[in-house]
Amino acid sequence: MAWRHGAMGIRLEDAGQLRPQAMQRRRAGFGEIDEPARQALVDVWRSFRGDLHEAVYFEELLELDPETRALLPESDVEDAEAFFASMARQVTQGSEDHDIQLWCGRIADRFLRLKDNPDAATLIWQAKRDDPTFAGLDPGTVPVKDQPPVPYRVIMSGDGLLITSDMQGKGSTIGLIPSCDGLVRVDVADAEDTVNGLRVIAPVRLAGGGMTPEMIEVPAGSFLMGSPPTEEGRYDDEGPQQRITFEEPFALARYPVTFEEYDAFCDATGREKPGDSGWGRGRKPVINVSWNDAKAYCDWLSAETGEDYHLPSEAAWEYACRAGTQTRYHWGDEWSSDKANGVGSRGGTTDVGGYDPNAWGFHDMHGNVREWCADFWNGRHEGAAPDGSARQVSQQASESSRVLRGGSWYDYAGDCRSAYRGRCAPGYRGDFIGFRPARGQATGAQAGGNAERSGAGGGKAGVAEPPAGRSPRPTSGRRPGVESRPLKRVRVLPGREATLDLRDLPDAPFVIRTDRAELVIQRTTLSGLGWASGMGRDRFGLWAEFALDDLRPRLRYCPPGRFTMGSPEDEPGRDDDEGPLTEITFETGFWMFETPVTQDLYAAVMRDVKDADPEPSRFKSPRRPVDTVSWIDARDFIEAINTRLPNLDLHLPSEAAWEYACRAGTQTATYAGPITILGKNNAPVLDEIAWYGGNSGKDFDLENGHDSSSWDEKQYPHIRAGTREVGLKRPNAWGMLDMLGNVYEWCDDVWKNNHEGAAADGAAWQVSQQASETRRVLRGGSWNGFAGDCRSACRLWFAPGFRDVRIGFRPARGQQGAQAGGNAERSLPGGGKAGVAEPPAGHSPESSRQRRDDSIPNHPRKGDS
Repeated sequence: MAWRHGAMGIRLEDAGQLRPQAMQRRRAGFGEIDEPARQALVDVWRSFRGDLHEAVYFEELLELDPETRALLPESDVEDAEAFFASMARQVTQGSEDHDIQLWCGRIADRFLRLKDNPDAATLIWQAKRDDPTFAGLDPGTVPVKDQPPVPYRVIMSGDGLLITSDMQGKGSTIGLIPSCDGLVRVDVADAEDTVNGLRVIAPVRLAGGGMTPEMIEVPAGSFLMGSPPTEEGRYDDEGPQQRITFEEPFALARYPVTFEEYDAFCDATGREKPGDSGWGRGRKPVINVSWNDAKAYCDWLSAETGEDYHLPSEAAWEYACRAGTQTRYHWGDEWSSDKANGVGSRGGTTDVGGYDPNAWGFHDMHGNVREWCADFWNGRHEGAAPDGSARQVSQQASESSRVLRGGSWYDYAGDCRSAYRGRCAPGYRGDFIGFRPARGQATGAQAGGNAERSGAGGGKAGVAEPPAGRSPRPTSGRRPGVESRPLKRVRVLPGREATLDLRDLPDAPFVIRTDRAELVIQRTTLSGLGWASGMGRDRFGLWAEFALDDLRPRLRYCPPGRFTMGSPEDEPGRDDDEGPLTEITFETGFWMFETPVTQDLYAAVMRDVKDADPEPSRFKSPRRPVDTVSWIDARDFIEAINTRLPNLDLHLPSEAAWEYACRAGTQTATYAGPITILGKNNAPVLDEIAWYGGNSGKDFDLENGHDSSSWDEKQYPHIRAGTREVGLKRPNAWGMLDMLGNVYEWCDDVWKNNHEGAAADGAAWQVSQQASETRRVLRGGSWNGFAGDCRSACRLWFAPGFRDVRIGFRPARGQQGAQAGGNAERSLPGGGKAGVAEPPAGHSPESSRQRRDDSIPNHPRKGDS
């Protein structure tokens, strides 16, 4: 319905459709109305109550500002509260309709936030207790007799869910996953081989080198190919809409083919590698490949595996892209630069998988690169094969153009739609074109099937032929005996918790799913790790340790999840290089040292390394962090310990991984909460978690402490300061110690002046902004740093050969990667000796320091040396 009050220019539409985005736009106008107009609006508002379903009227009533709502009769508000109390019960009645569950959950939350009487919550708790399918909104409020603690707790935090183990009511983190609706489902299946309930075909290593692409099995079904005449941005070649039916499942690559995958093909076949346009290789989608190149890659995969790899038909591509939707994009009708790489917003390609997948698990369908399809170009969908096979005869005998789908990094939003079609000659290469293979759905020889193929190698167009002597093996249904069925489900309302009772599940892996992600839960044993001498779980999470002589260094597990790297503009102490805020997703967990490397461990590893100083630290004490080590020293330590313990595979963390581990699920300035800076060396929140300029000299226990008598605005008076033993301050939620303060910590990344272009998977940045630049990133604050430097987002840089008593490091294990290249030179410019970092152009002279210990400033700026 639509309604307009002309005198005030207020328009209410879509009210009966429960579309939150549209309704929010309409509500924004109410705040601009003056008092006389407000009373007039209330009169009109009351007049059309009879035209609205009570569900819509009551929800809109509660969205009014308090002043306007006060003008309404009390009976309206009372009716609304009674209605919401009734709806709250329906959250627990187990409706199978997803939209109804979402709406009921929203209504229940409205009631909880708006209720005035303290007994209202009792209705909710009682309803929850009566239904075993859903767990309570607040497990601490609802006593359950004769029930031991359940093993998993789900907490709504921001727009995500925190999954924790249940230990004395305070679980350790299992994983962090995004969620829009708060609905959690648990599936038990072959969890490693399913995504969103669809079978995943895992990569296989090839005899000739490289891996096959990861693929997802697309279910059989039908859809309308093309766009309706009313769709915004539509072209005539997207019609008329045609009903396409896929009688059998087929497989499609989960991501566009990457440079990593395509380069292996080039190495195996002696083919020239395509250029990357300066954007990097690795996990970025391969570009500058023609249709002929893409076909050759598919033919190579077929020959190597015996499977029928080929380019998808455009019907198969659109079916997989839509994943059951008919909107302009798989997420809706409005373009969002947060959901796809298009409209030139990133200035080039980004790593595959950096944006949320569609409902079937496919990534990068709306942007990044356009993708070759098997079809000859046809200007309309008329005559398209109803079985979805590719059109292999062009409209004109001279026309050999092939179809492109998906939009690219530089395309307009309208050209990134599900129905958009493009075309190019099969020999054309461009930096906006890539591809993804299909398997099992025969491309067919629609409308003739014998047109000459203009690709390399000659031959006829038609069904891809299997390698000689091998029969095609199309993808069929699920493996025998493997099924995916939802066993548990629970809804978590904003700001609340719920529990998942998983005690009756088998020992096999299971998957916790939301509308945006999935978390695979597996059981790990000590023997399964291969490198650890001990492991366990405490209230902070999973830990493991390894043995080196009589030392037992401990690592902490950082669970998979998503976080926002950087700091908001209003955070105290912030520098511009901490932005823009960038979303990072760690699809797998990784390990990181519980503390910075200590002096006793450093000495044990480096004492037998040629030309190494095993005791470089000024503030000597076995359990203090090693200091006065360069990035090169840290790399040499890691190389030495990995040689000694071959399965350990340590590396320096990326700065994204470091910040993720430091935050441990928080987004405040510190993991203990927001920071209030009372003075240069005075931020009270730091006292319990960090050694910094305000407290590092309090009761200092070494004679050779640095003279701190002149430091200003200290939290505590002190005259000498330095590093302190690790582990004396409060850990973060994941058990990490000394992440803020004590010593700055080297990261693997080459310095970049901001987070623009940071890898969405958290990989280290290994190509500098300037070819001659090799500065490396440090994180974490130090014993003599200002309060503002001891924040989770703070960043600094030094030359990789620079040594200083403020600097140490902590290794990581399992999360690696080199964003935008990965093979940057790690030696100093010109091959000279390790020394002082040069300040950047325009750097103020007062922040450039001598290297001598007795000239260390209290406030080390970026580039101090």
